[in-house]
Amino acid sequence: MTKFFHISDVHLGNQQYGLRERFNDFGEAYFAAVECAIKEKVDFVLISGDLFDKTRIDPLTLIQAVEGMKRLQEHGIQVVAIGGNHDHPRYQDSASWLDFLSAQQYLHLLSPVNKLGIQLNPWNGTEGAYIDIEGVRIYGLPYLGASTEAVINEFPELMAQQPSQDIHFTVLMGHFGLEGQIPGAPGGLPAGVLAQLKEKVDYLALGHWHKPYEQDGWIFNPGALECGGIEEKDWKGGYYLISVPEKANEKFSVRHIPSKRRLFHKIVFQVDTYNTPQELLNGLSMRLIAEKSMLGQPEKEPIVELVLEGILPFDRSALNLDAVKQMIEQILEPLLLARPVNNTRSTRFNMDPSEHLPRVEMERHILRELIMSDARFSGKSGDWIAAALEIKELSNMKSTPETIIHSLRKVVEKTGLEA
Repeated sequence: MTKFFHISDVHLGNQQYGLRERFNDFGEAYFAAVECAIKEKVDFVLISGDLFDKTRIDPLTLIQAVEGMKRLQEHGIQVVAIGGNHDHPRYQDSASWLDFLSAQQYLHLLSPVNKLGIQLNPWNGTEGAYIDIEGVRIYGLPYLGASTEAVINEFPELMAQQPSQDIHFTVLMGHFGLEGQIPGAPGGLPAGVLAQLKEKVDYLALGHWHKPYEQDGWIFNPGALECGGIEEKDWKGGYYLISVPEKANEKFSVRHIPSKRRLFHKIVFQVDTYNTPQELLNGLSMRLIAEKSMLGQPEKEPIVELVLEGILPFDRSALNLDAVKQMIEQILEPLLLARPVNNTRSTRFNMDPSEHLPRVEMERHILRELIMSDARFSGKSGDWIAAALEIKELSNMKSTPETIIHSLRKVVEKTGLEA
């Protein structure tokens, strides 16, 4: 039985929000993964890109990386890595800190790209596109951006040309996203592009997107070890433990282990029902006390974001955001509270009289206020604003009712609004 760990998007050196505590958090998540790999007695660890948060790192970040790999070496555990978009060499650089770690024999850095083009050469002690460990063949495909699909298209034929004696399991490491896993995220590869690899690859070890996901029993993305921002608060990133039987026809097992991370907490507070600033602050105080009870006693101070939403029945400038921030700090005692996100609007058509807007811009502003006040339309406000202006233009042109109805029907279909 061969066992290995699969991690990605470690982002060592990320001093998020300028906080030294966050630098330490990313380091602690890395060391926790190392210790878990040692405890599980794995044969090797895969790092599918972005070990570092930046191409240029400080000495403390390098020390973190080296100390973790020394721990693995002490237990006979090899490390196989590929470069990600954060830590691969920049335009003017010929090498990265990953190349340094590889030259110092802390890890095997794989890539099929060399001066001669795309070649699947075996690891020769300093470079190569694949390496064999305990009957497992590991190919590496670093971050290549828009060139990724073209390179993948070459892989099946090139893989078929490689000797495979005594190999009973094949892994391909890649640093790219998979289309559909994060709705709206650009740059993901279509599943159809990867389908051509399925006969050649048993385990596709992905990195790049911080959300953990699996697909079709052979595509695995562990997610980032630490939270990259409030938008990632619900993604339970971690690492995979994979057990591979010695016989090729036996099924391998996979277990996802969530990493221990600092809590990120988002509070959305609706302001519509409060008639005065003081009423709003009183209501917010009660909400924060309830939130504190829900949070319990986290091991580390949380990162908190407060978003104020809705229409204020009083002038927006009367809302004291400094008092709001002070209240959050006193009640929740967070590690960090960015200035509250104020998405509130004053009563309808609230416009600065000193602001001289062109007629079209004024129309857009008023339409947005109207549309955003109705939850049925607010999610697609841009589409409805464009539709309203188009219908106005059609009316001015004395278009037929049928033409106007056809235009309206298109936007209804586009936004998914039920009749």
